[in-house]
Amino acid sequence: KDLDALVMPGGFGAANNQATVGTNGAAGEVNPEVARLLREMHAAKKPIGAICIAPLVVAKVLGAAHPRLTVGDDPGVEAEMRACGAVPETCAVDGVVVDPENRIVSTPAYMLGPSIRHVASGIERCVAEVLALVRGAARAPGVAGGAR
Repeated sequence: KDLDALVMPGGFGAANNQATVGTNGAAGEVNPEVARLLREMHAAKKPIGAICIAPLVVAKVLGAAHPRLTVGDDPGVEAEMRACGAVPETCAVDGVVVDPENRIVSTPAYMLGPSIRHVASGIERCVAEVLALVRGAARAPGVAGGAR
């Protein structure tokens, strides 16, 4: 109740500290407190943003809701997301995938990022879309920006 939204950064922290999905994929585990927070945010219909590898953490916890998520275009990670129950979508580094039903926004960041400029653009879009969901201005589902 104290949070309006949650944005999960990616990187090795998400893959190896918040969870073991970075090394174990769909068979990995998620820190119980992280999993609890994700489940409570989702149940309260509060927006969640997931950056870089963090969408795999979200997939592991919320896979039963079949969230639409992206890690860019990594077939191996997409297969792990599918194994969790998520619906992976290809997305460019400076784009986002918005799942308005589950109120989740994701961006690939350094899963694809050739440079900080491209990564920053996707992250900024992700945060902007999460804030739009907080304000109730949900946009159409799908991939936004970042044509390849």
